[in-house]
Amino acid sequence: VRVVDQRCLHEAKRCWMAGQRVEEAEIGSEHLAVSNRRLKEQVKDLSEQLLGYTVNSTAALRDQHEESREEESKTAWQQSLSVLQHELASARAREAALLQQLQRLQEVVKQ
Repeated sequence: VRVVDQRCLHEAKRCWMAGQRVEEAEIGSEHLAVSNRRLKEQVKDLSEQLLGYTVNSTAALRDQHEESREEESKTAWQQSLSVLQHELASARAREAALLQQLQRLQEVVKQ
């Protein structure tokens, strides 16, 4: 009877220890689940931040590109204006020369 009691006691101790390990594993599993949820939240937050940075960077690049295009357009208009001003000055000089020739011809005709 004593041997059977010792076997039962030994088996009960093994079952109790196995139960403790199961309980520890369950607690560990709960901790991992909480950690996993926290990590998922952090990943979500970081993803949202990254998306915000991406949107802001894209908008900044678009604005910079638009400003660059505006500056190029302004430069092109300034160059066109400069060319037209030069052509106008040349046309006025030709007009003045033609007026002088006309005056000389009128003087010759009068004589």
